[in-house]
Amino acid sequence: MKNIRNVALFGLGRIGYTHFKTLLQNSRLNIKWVVEEAVDRAKQVMCDHGISDCIQVISPSHSQKVFDDPSVTLVFVCSPHATHQQIVTKALEAGKNVFCEKPLTLTSATSQACYDVARRNNRVLFCAFQKRFDPQLRSIYNKVRSGVIGNIHKVKVTSHEPPAIVSREYLQVSGGIFVDTAVHDFDLLLWMMNERPTSVYVEGHAYRDLQQECKDLDSVMIVMKFASGAIGSVDIDRSSQYGFDQRVEISGDKGVILSQNPRQDCSVLLTQGQTTEDGILDSFLTRWAEAYVTEVDHMINLLDGEATTLDVAGDDVVFVNKLAEACLKSYQQGEPIKV
Repeated sequence: MKNIRNVALFGLGRIGYTHFKTLLQNSRLNIKWVVEEAVDRAKQVMCDHGISDCIQVISPSHSQKVFDDPSVTLVFVCSPHATHQQIVTKALEAGKNVFCEKPLTLTSATSQACYDVARRNNRVLFCAFQKRFDPQLRSIYNKVRSGVIGNIHKVKVTSHEPPAIVSREYLQVSGGIFVDTAVHDFDLLLWMMNERPTSVYVEGHAYRDLQQECKDLDSVMIVMKFASGAIGSVDIDRSSQYGFDQRVEISGDKGVILSQNPRQDCSVLLTQGQTTEDGILDSFLTRWAEAYVTEVDHMINLLDGEATTLDVAGDDVVFVNKLAEACLKSYQQGEPIKV
């Protein structure tokens, strides 16, 4: 018989609602609490799904009820970035396991503190870098590890997203492009490399008025150097007019492997003098849909003893935070920074 876990979900925004739907469909989980600032909207969501009598919706000011509930063994944290540390810490100290959306916290020091709490309380803390769970990227990772392209010389990560994905309200609490967006690509690049960089250099610019007003960037190029001699680059842009562009190219001394964009439709139309393909996917919610489901299953498998190793180690998460801090410093100082 499957062990059904009672869970609490903090945050019902875009990514929170995505996880909410995943949790509803998972036969090993039962959502008992939803903690959301917009209580009325959250209650309407419960009504729309026909489960208003099954799930308790409360505001963050009443969240102690979750921590005091001994039947809740797993907490999902999908709230604004600045709230993560407090929720994660309280949940761990209350004996709950925690699944937290990226970034775990806004700094490497506070992320390390969260893992220290998890260790002291013998609980699992998982930071959701979902790209590791995408089947296409996982296949490429396995091929790279098999040695088919030999020793890695370069890894290029491209991450372009439509401007509509971010709002003023989001940018003001996001922690900036390096903490909010680049951490995903850092984790992906370092996972593929299986090595940490020795230095990082950043150039960036804010083209859009919104980013300028929020003192953030919307276009950055990040270059990393590794002790092996390899070079990594991360190209981020938040003004893509053609869709959610996510590509990876890994070059080795025996070959090159590419991860291209999935299409909305895999068909290709060939006519006289013209070839037509559908456009790429339009948002992170569609591009990573399968990965969001798989990473939740991985967390549950670990708790149920069906997996023995957490795929995203705490040391990796903390280092990604440190890399984001080094990137900001490099951009501000206009020079490479050792990491």
